Amino acid sequence: MHLPSFLLLATSWLPAPGSAGANQNVLARTIESPSSSSLSPPPPPPPPPSANSSSSPSTSCPLLTPQPLTIAQLSSSFPPPRAATTSAWDLAAVDAIKHALTLYAFAIDGRDWDGLDHVFAPGATADYGAPIGVLTGGRDQIKQTLPPYLTVFAGTQHVLGTQVVSVCDDGGEEYDGGEEEEEEGRGRGELLKRNAVSVTYFTAAHFKNGTEGKGLDEPVGMKDVMYAYGQYQDRWGVQEDGTWKIEHRNLVYMGPFVSETS
Repeated sequence: MHLPSFLLLATSWLPAPGSAGANQNVLARTIESPSSSSLSPPPPPPPPPSANSSSSPSTSCPLLTPQPLTIAQLSSSFPPPRAATTSAWDLAAVDAIKHALTLYAFAIDGRDWDGLDHVFAPGATADYGAPIGVLTGGRDQIKQTLPPYLTVFAGTQHVLGTQVVSVCDDGGEEYDGGEEEEEEGRGRGELLKRNAVSVTYFTAAHFKNGTEGKGLDEPVGMKDVMYAYGQYQDRWGVQEDGTWKIEHRNLVYMGPFVSETS
């Protein structure tokens, strides 16, 4: 199925202004005030919690549904982590998630649709905005829906940029494994977080038909390329095989498409 290119340039592709409702999932902060009636000096502060301690402060996952996070909510939804509460498990999770996001760009630009099996969970959902809309039929529906919107071009290049990955407590479980895993950085009693949320800026170049095979000796103009700017907002979960995969994705455009014909 090949859609006419004008569908990809139509203004209906972009989300309607103000369509993303306010998301109230801003991490709460509480401050305990010292009692004014106490005459004794305050006790010394407790030592920072160990990275392997299950008593580390809880970090709830920012909500990505029913509406995507607005750009104004991003900085308050992802406060910086404290080094003392960041475990080896968290660091490994962040690395695995960044790896999977890179595989997404490889699969899309290489048109290796089965490569998306390494990125999306079997039951994944997605909100791509207009004209694709909301996909609730799992990974197979995502793999069937995306190609017609991309193969209308001669090629694409997806570049990932500004990014945050937050490994969350939601669904965490206490680790009680053996010595081998402890040597790998998992301490007995450590809270192994099973969920994560990431936001990744992207710039996507779409090369129009007729540009195939052209190189430095035959450059093309802006009329032959269309650029899209946006964010991937992803919720991740640990799968049964131990890999991190996307369980829900929002695609949020951050501006109009840029091309001489747009």
